[in-house]
Amino acid sequence: MDKIKLSSSNENLFLSGADFAGGRKNRDIILKKSGESRRVFISLDAAAPEAISLAIRLAGRGSRAEVFIMHRGWGVARSSMRVMLSHEAEDTYARATFRSALRDASRVDFDGMLYIAKGADGSDSYLSAKALMLSDKAIARIDPKLEILANSVKASHGATVGRLSDQDLFYFQSRGVDRNAAERILVETFLREAM
Repeated sequence: MDKIKLSSSNENLFLSGADFAGGRKNRDIILKKSGESRRVFISLDAAAPEAISLAIRLAGRGSRAEVFIMHRGWGVARSSMRVMLSHEAEDTYARATFRSALRDASRVDFDGMLYIAKGADGSDSYLSAKALMLSDKAIARIDPKLEILANSVKASHGATVGRLSDQDLFYFQSRGVDRNAAERILVETFLREAM
């Protein structure tokens, strides 16, 4: 797994599919310093590698991480993503937000793991994963997991797979916005929830 070297203890990190290409499909970020904080923004599309993995280890007391993943699939593209947030020290905080919009016969498999190690009391972790199906042939599999070995923690996850609401599309159309433009607006709004 490639380790990402960051110069500042609190800088944001922006990644695209190209950052996972050429044998670099796995990324590992370790937050060792007390109070260290990171925000990771990932934008992926159908051209991204088929399988990628991101692991963030919160090893410093009070370290914080937020991960935002925006994914677009089209054609027959297949994407498999694994995100692991590992709380290894006390009072750590992590959030992971994943949003995917799928067209045509594209597919996404998303595995999210929130792991809280023994002794990582006071940890606070949340994972939100949602997929928007824009075709009857598109497939989304979302599998959030929790593994908690500590006491006195907050950890939860939420996952949904759905379609655009006819009511929302009608709302835009009743205000003079054509169906295609209304769909674009709704999809972009949905994906921007990840950012």
